[in-house]
Order: sequence, then C-alpha cells, then structure tokens
Amino acid sequence: MAVFDRFSVRARNAVELAESETRRLGHHRIGTEHLLLGLLSEGDSDEAQALKAAGATLDAAREKVAEAVGMNLDPYEGDPVFTARAKRAIERASRFSLQRLDEHVGTEHLLLGVLDVEGTACQVLRGLGVDVAGLRRTIDIEVTVTDTDSPAALDGSPRCANCGQGLTTVLSHRVLAATDEAGTRRDFVIAFCSACGSSLGASPA
Repeated sequence: MAVFDRFSVRARNAVELAESETRRLGHHRIGTEHLLLGLLSEGDSDEAQALKAAGATLDAAREKVAEAVGMNLDPYEGDPVFTARAKRAIERASRFSLQRLDEHVGTEHLLLGVLDVEGTACQVLRGLGVDVAGLRRTIDIEVTVTDTDSPAALDGSPRCANCGQGLTTVLSHRVLAATDEAGTRRDFVIAFCSACGSSLGASPA
C-alpha cells in the first residue's frame, strides 16, 4: 500500500508483525487489536516499553485478543486485509506525522492512531487495566518532546530537508482528488515546501 511509503522501518515491521499475529490467531482481517500486538512485538521500541509499563504485555494482550475476537486453531493461510477501523488508525498515524512535520511515520504515530480510533485494541488495553487516555497523553507528550529536541528544531523551526527554509513559514498544502478502479473518489492532502516546491508527504484527507 502506498500509505506505507512514509513508514519508518520499525513502523513497517510493527505492521508486518501485526499480520503475523493475525495469521497465528487464524483471523482473516487485521484489526486495531492486531496492530497493538504488532507494536508490542516490536519490543525494542519506546512505544512497546510504554505499553509494558502501562500494564500491557504481549502474552497478556494475546490472551485478551483471543477472548475478544476468538481464535481459530488453524493458522490463516490467505492474505488478511485491514478492517475499516485499522485503516483509519493507519491514516490517523500518517496525519499525526504530517501535523508534527515529521519525515516518517513512526511507531509512536501508529500507536497514537490505534488509541485515537477507539477500536478493539482499546477494549483489550482496558481489559488489562491500562488507562488508555493517560497512555495517549504520555505518548503524545513524548512525541512533542522528541520533536522539540530534534536538530532540525533547535532554532525553534523544523526545516525543509531540500532548501533549509523554516517550515513554520513555508509549509503549505494542497488537496488532490484521486479515483480508484471502482470509481471511488478519495481526497489526499499533499504537504509541500512553498519555497522550493519539495513534497513533504501525503495523507488521506
């Protein structure tokens, strides 16, 4: 999917692990609960550590997902597809990244997207005693602090990687429409530098 073009290596790995968890449980569709399992399986990430600190371990989350969605004993051999809510979580992750002027969609944005759409993942987390609202605030604060401390923002303004202009003054966007093979129209927000014209990313509108 083109939406994954801006995903970091670790975020892509989390999505691939989510698909593996989907197959392991014998499920046909990748939901927010599987994205949660993928994030937990990406054990070295800050988000996985934050989830564990909040009370969500991989094994416990797997048990709760099996309780919530069920489990087929035979692993699913087909190609699982994303549920509508999981797609929204991924789209929100991309949007959060663009809003923060980040170059890539990271696991932090993906977790924020999962928490933002209130799907089965949040039900699983609450079942594990996790304060979902508090966890979301924690991740949101960590993302903001990271952005503030990044080299590009040391002068108070993230900069265009191509021309070096501060994005607080040259960031612009345009909404473009695209039609798929079924004739369904979808609008996309294209972010770009108005000084040099470099594309900075795209996200569903």
